Amino acid sequence: RTRFLETFDQLPPSGQGAVVVLNLDRFALINSALGHLVGDRLLNAISPRFRPVLPADGLVARLWGDEFVFLLPGAERASATQFGNAVLAILQEPVTLDGQRLDVGGSLGIALYPGDGVAGVTLLQRAQSAMYTAKRRQSGVAFASEMGAPPAHEQLSLIGEMREALVRNEFLLYYQPKLDLHSQKIVAAEALIRWRHPQRGLVPPLQFIPFAEQTGFIREITPWVLETVAAQTMQWRKDGLCIVPSINFSARDLLNPGLVEHMRGVLASYGLPADGLCIEITESALMEDPELALTHLCALAELGVKLSIDDYGVGQSSLAYLKTLPVHELKIDQTFVRSIADSPKNAAIVRSTISLCHELGLTVVAEGVETAEDLDWLVRNACDTAQGYGLARPMPAQDLPAWIAAYRAKTGAVS
Repeated sequence: RTRFLETFDQLPPSGQGAVVVLNLDRFALINSALGHLVGDRLLNAISPRFRPVLPADGLVARLWGDEFVFLLPGAERASATQFGNAVLAILQEPVTLDGQRLDVGGSLGIALYPGDGVAGVTLLQRAQSAMYTAKRRQSGVAFASEMGAPPAHEQLSLIGEMREALVRNEFLLYYQPKLDLHSQKIVAAEALIRWRHPQRGLVPPLQFIPFAEQTGFIREITPWVLETVAAQTMQWRKDGLCIVPSINFSARDLLNPGLVEHMRGVLASYGLPADGLCIEITESALMEDPELALTHLCALAELGVKLSIDDYGVGQSSLAYLKTLPVHELKIDQTFVRSIADSPKNAAIVRSTISLCHELGLTVVAEGVETAEDLDWLVRNACDTAQGYGLARPMPAQDLPAWIAAYRAKTGAVS
C-alpha cells in the first residue's frame, strides 16, 4: 500500500489513468481447508501471472491478505476494462500445488482518475468499494463511477481522522439492554460504538461506520470493539453481573480470512466462554459472499459463539435460507415492531415470524420497542426478547450495572 501511494504521488498531476483493486474469491476457503502455508504458496503462484498483462509503466501491490491493487497510468475506461478482463481470465486458470488443483476467481473494482478522484487514498477507497459491489453482483468488474458521487469533503475528512481516533482512544461503547420477556430479566445488551470527536463532539455511527466499511477501516475498528467488549464482559462477571453482549459484524468483518482465529484468540485471552458472546450479522452481509459467509458462520458456531441475524425483514433474502444457517437468534427489524399493537399487518408479519422461528429452534428479538402496549403484545405472542427506547436507550458501559440494579428493584426480577 505504501509503495502504491508513493508511486501514485510521483505521477504528473495532469495525467489520467486507473486504479484497479482485485480481491480473490474462495481464498479464505482454501486457507481454512488446507492451512495458511498453502494459502501463502497460492498467492506466490498467482502473483507472477499478472506481470504479462501489466503495462510497462504499471504497478501491482499487495494490499493485505488476498487483495491486490494495480496502477495503470494513462489508462481510460476501455483499456482498464480490457485489463480487468485479462486478470479475470488469468484467474480462471487453476493452480496446482502438491498435485492438488485449486480453483480461484476474483472480483475487481476500477476507479479512473481524475474523474473519480485525484488523491491516491481516495481512488484506492473508491476502487475497493467498487470491488465489493462487483463481488456482491458477481459481475467480475465494477466501476467506481457506478457507485454514485464520491463522499463529501467533510466525510473524507472523517475517514482520514478515524485511524487517529483509534490511536487516541476517542471511540467508546454504549450498551442497550435486552429484556427476556419470559423471565422479565435483563439477560443481554447490544454494544454500540460511538465516536467522541475533540472538535465535532459525539459523532453518530451513521456518519462514520458506512465509510469505515467502504474503506476497509472497519477491519481495524471491529477487533477493537471485540476486545473491548470481551474485557468489559469479564469485568462485569467478576462483579457478579452476567449478561451476554452482542457485537455487530459487517460484511467485511464476516468475510475476513482471519476472523475465526482472531475470535478464538480473544476468547482465550480474556477467558470468556464462547457462549458469553453474541455476533449480530445483517442479511446484506450474508448475501455479499454466501459461500464464505456460511463457512465462517459454521466455524464460529463450532466455537460456541451465539449468532444472530440482525434487521431481519428489510433485506432481499427469504425465510427459506434460515434453515441452512447455523444461527441461534433472529432480530425482527424495528419497522415491523413499532406500533405493532395498532398495526394488524405488522402484527401478522411478526406473529408468523415468531412462530416460524420457534419451529426452527430460533429465539426471537424484537428491536425498536417503544411503548408498553407493544411490549405487552410481544409478551402475549411469545416473543423471547425485547430491545428498544421503550425499555432503555443505549448508555455508557459504566452506567449499565446501576441501571440493571434499578430495573431489578423496580420490577422485582432477579437479573
